[in-house]
Amino acid sequence: MILTSELCPIGTAIKTHGLHGELSVELDADVDTEEISHVVMRIDGIFVPFRIAAQRPRGARGLLLTLAGVDSADEAALYTGHELYALRRELPDTSECDDDGEGLYADDLAGFTLTDPYGNTLGIIEVVDTTTINTLLHIGQPDGRTALVPLADEWICAVDAQARTISMDVPSQLLNL
Repeated sequence: MILTSELCPIGTAIKTHGLHGELSVELDADVDTEEISHVVMRIDGIFVPFRIAAQRPRGARGLLLTLAGVDSADEAALYTGHELYALRRELPDTSECDDDGEGLYADDLAGFTLTDPYGNTLGIIEVVDTTTINTLLHIGQPDGRTALVPLADEWICAVDAQARTISMDVPSQLLNL
């Protein structure tokens, strides 16, 4: 799974170009795209890597990009409007990345263990739903049920990215306890 903290936004796929699957990309970061072998897009809420088959500059901040396996304008059209990311590990200098220093985003919580303030395990965060105004955590509970818990700042007690745990003071009614 690709985490948000592993990515650097580099541009947007604006439109298709030609008939053979090229994408016209507007770059918004000063990134040497010759150094990267993949671009990443968020597809249905999941970060998906695409191998770059070919690329060529177009203007000062543009790029014509061909993705491996995308061979027609119709296929390329599926990716127009998507923001493009580079993997930080492929970039020689990530100073152009918009990094606020926190390094952990809501999307990164999938797979974390949810605990109460006393350290008791409440479940595993299976899905982080950011499609609505309120981010919802889908918590897989030991009995097989799934609980929906809003990611509310006032309920968060602690986050340990190393241990992949988040401690929250969640009302017991939400967890069906």
